[in-house]
Amino acid sequence: MKNPPFRITITTEEDLHWLKEFLDKAYLEWSDQPHQALSGQTPRHAFAAMRDQVTGLINEMEGSDLGLLRDGRSAFDYDVLRGHVGL
Repeated sequence: MKNPPFRITITTEEDLHWLKEFLDKAYLEWSDQPHQALSGQTPRHAFAAMRDQVTGLINEMEGSDLGLLRDGRSAFDYDVLRGHVGL
Protein backbone atom coordinates (compact mmCIF):
# COMPACT_ATOMS: atom_id res chain seq x y z
CA MET A 1 0.00 0.00 0.00
CA LYS A 2 1.05 3.51 -0.70
CA ASN A 3 1.46 5.90 2.27
CA PRO A 4 -0.33 9.24 2.07
CA PRO A 5 1.94 12.29 1.68
CA PHE A 6 3.32 13.78 4.88
CA ARG A 7 1.82 17.20 5.65
CA ILE A 8 3.07 19.94 7.91
CA THR A 9 0.78 22.68 9.12
CA ILE A 10 2.18 25.89 10.56
CA THR A 11 0.29 28.61 12.32
CA THR A 12 0.08 32.18 11.12
CA GLU A 13 2.35 33.18 14.01
CA GLU A 14 4.98 30.61 12.98
CA ASP A 15 4.75 31.73 9.37
CA LEU A 16 5.30 35.35 10.38
CA HIS A 17 8.22 34.34 12.63
CA TRP A 18 10.04 32.47 9.83
CA LEU A 19 9.31 35.22 7.33
CA LYS A 20 10.76 37.79 9.75
CA GLU A 21 13.89 35.64 10.23
CA PHE A 22 14.35 35.49 6.45
CA LEU A 23 13.75 39.22 5.91
CA ASP A 24 16.07 40.21 8.79
CA LYS A 25 18.94 38.49 7.02
CA ALA A 26 18.00 39.39 3.46
CA TYR A 27 17.33 43.09 4.00
CA LEU A 28 20.35 43.77 6.19
CA GLU A 29 22.52 42.09 3.54
CA TRP A 30 20.68 44.15 0.88
CA SER A 31 22.05 47.35 2.40
CA ASP A 32 25.60 46.26 1.49
CA GLN A 33 24.90 45.05 -2.07
CA PRO A 34 25.36 47.27 -5.16
CA HIS A 35 22.01 48.37 -6.54
CA GLN A 36 21.24 49.37 -10.13
CA ALA A 37 18.83 52.12 -9.03
CA LEU A 38 21.72 53.69 -7.08
CA SER A 39 24.21 53.72 -9.97
CA GLY A 40 25.85 50.54 -8.73
CA GLN A 41 26.47 51.82 -5.22
CA THR A 42 25.35 50.04 -2.07
CA PRO A 43 22.43 51.67 -0.23
CA ARG A 44 24.65 52.25 2.79
CA HIS A 45 27.33 54.07 0.75
CA ALA A 46 24.89 55.88 -1.51
CA PHE A 47 22.92 57.25 1.39
CA ALA A 48 24.80 60.54 1.79
CA ALA A 49 24.51 61.50 -1.89
CA MET A 50 21.27 59.69 -2.74
CA ARG A 51 19.19 59.93 0.43
CA ASP A 52 15.89 60.30 -1.43
CA GLN A 53 16.55 57.27 -3.66
CA VAL A 54 17.56 55.04 -0.73
CA THR A 55 14.55 56.23 1.27
CA GLY A 56 12.29 55.51 -1.71
CA LEU A 57 13.66 52.00 -2.14
CA ILE A 58 13.10 51.17 1.52
CA ASN A 59 9.60 52.66 1.40
CA GLU A 60 8.82 50.46 -1.63
CA MET A 61 10.10 47.41 0.23
CA GLU A 62 7.95 48.30 3.23
CA GLY A 63 4.87 48.78 1.05
CA SER A 64 5.25 45.32 -0.49
CA ASP A 65 6.15 43.50 2.75
CA LEU A 66 5.27 39.82 2.41
CA GLY A 67 3.73 39.77 5.88
CA LEU A 68 1.34 42.56 4.91
CA LEU A 69 0.38 40.65 1.80
CA ARG A 70 -0.14 37.42 3.76
CA ASP A 71 -2.07 38.55 6.83
CA GLY A 72 -1.92 42.33 7.12
CA ARG A 73 1.00 42.50 9.60
CA SER A 74 4.47 43.66 8.66
CA ALA A 75 7.05 40.86 8.86
CA PHE A 76 10.01 43.21 9.22
CA ASP A 77 10.76 46.38 11.15
CA TYR A 78 11.89 48.69 8.35
CA ASP A 79 13.14 51.24 10.87
CA VAL A 80 15.93 48.75 11.64
CA LEU A 81 16.94 48.86 7.97
CA ARG A 82 16.64 52.64 7.89
CA GLY A 83 18.97 52.85 10.87
CA HIS A 84 21.35 50.34 9.28
CA VAL A 85 21.88 52.60 6.25
CA GLY A 86 21.93 55.81 8.27
CA LEU A 87 18.41 57.20 7.88
